[in-house]
Amino acid sequence: MSSERTARAPLTIERIVSTAIDLADRGGVDDLSMRRLADELGFKVMSLYNHVANKDELLELMVDRILGAVEFVETGDGDDDGAADDGAD
Repeated sequence: MSSERTARAPLTIERIVSTAIDLADRGGVDDLSMRRLADELGFKVMSLYNHVANKDELLELMVDRILGAVEFVETGDGDDDGAADDGAD
């Protein structure tokens, strides 16, 4: 008995979140659905629920990933003492 199935990358939380971000970039967050995501990944929608509880959790993971990739740079105002400027001089 031979299998004609093609090998596919395993379904991981990292792959799910990355693909969800790509889909949201292309069509907007409102257009993102668990079914569309599953189709994009080549899995049945129920397979996603082995990794994320629901779309709300997926959105939280997406935000965490995006914010984790953002590098925050302190712009400063030239005051090197590190104290907050309250405007009173």
